[in-house]
Order: sequence, then structure tokens, then C-alpha cells
Amino acid sequence: MLTPIQLLPGYRFNPYDDELVRFYLYPKLTNPCFATSAPVRDCSLYAYQPLQIWNTFHRIHGEDVFFFTDLKKMSPKSNNNVSRQIAGGPATWRRDDKDHHIRVQIDKNYSVTALRKGFSYRNTQPHQPGCKWTMYEYSLPSLSEVTVLCQLRRKDNDKTHQSTQKNKKRKRAGAHGVDDAGNTKSQEARVDQHNMCQGTDNLVLRTRDIILDSNAI
Repeated sequence: MLTPIQLLPGYRFNPYDDELVRFYLYPKLTNPCFATSAPVRDCSLYAYQPLQIWNTFHRIHGEDVFFFTDLKKMSPKSNNNVSRQIAGGPATWRRDDKDHHIRVQIDKNYSVTALRKGFSYRNTQPHQPGCKWTMYEYSLPSLSEVTVLCQLRRKDNDKTHQSTQKNKKRKRAGAHGVDDAGNTKSQEARVDQHNMCQGTDNLVLRTRDIILDSNAI
């Protein structure tokens, strides 16, 4: 049986909501012997910028990053208010939707209700351009109000994606000594135009030969 780190090339860790709760979050909260490792590890969400977390995980298990984190209360006496500031601010995770309740069957006789919340990254200072960050937070309030499971997602804009693809083409072409990215439509048009001119020159020569033969007669 393959362990998470030994996933075959091309396979991605892409579980459903109920699978995240049943096989990862619930055991994390109820089993003292549960060991956190890839593909869901421990990470402090509010101590680092999302790009730092993204680079740390190296995206080895798919497009999204999954990890456990502990929430930090704004006040020790507060029961509901959670600080969403990242490393003391000004960056924050801002709530985007309402609570989404997920009924999860743990076994034949026992089920739990998990909550999923959606957040988006907000920063008033310049940060990583060309991408947006979304985070989904899964929790089991009946078992813990501190430990949650997070799903971090990065979305590149179209311009950044096109630029990345173009750079990849240049790198692949460089390995063979040919720059495929340099073969643009304008160059193809010039090649077609050159071929057309050669065809026209040949037609003029043939027409000239016919005229000369006619004069000889």
C-alpha cells in the first residue's frame, strides 16, 4: 500500500469534504496517537503569508495545500471572536460566506456535524502580484474550538498563467537548441509571404520564356 508521500506521478490529493473530516480532522481531535504527516500536516496559518506556506509545501500533492492549524482568540475570555490577522497585520483572512454544515458518518452508529467556512486573503500592502488566495476552514465545534483543518488554494490570473506557460515553452525549447516560443504568428506570416514571392517570381520567368519563344516564331 502506498503512503501519501509515495503517490505515483500524476496522482493528486483531492478529497471530498466528508473525507477530510472523517479520515483527518476527526482522528486528529479524538485519537492521541494520530500522527500528522503528508498530505495533511501541522502549520501555523496566521504566522505566515499564504505564499510562504505554499512554497513550504512545494505543492507536491496537488494544486491545493491541506494542513491543521490552531485558532487564536482575540481575548482569552472571548468564546467566538477569532483573530484573523496574519503575523500581526495588516494582512488578514476575511470571511466570504456563511457556515456550511456537513453531516459526516464516522461509522454505522455515529455521525458528526462539521462546519466549513470560506475566507479570502486581504492585504493593504503590496504583496505577491498576479494571484489570489482562498482558504476553506473545516471544524468540529463539538470536539474542539481551537484546532481546525485548512485548505489553501491559489488562483493565478490569466496574464500570469500565459506568461508562465510561455516561459515553460522557452525552457523546453532551449534544451533542444530551438526557441519554439520565438516562432510567432508574425514570423509565420513572413514565411508565407516569402513563399508567395518565390511563386510569383517563377511565374514571371515562365511568362518571359513564353514571350521569347513567340517572338522567335
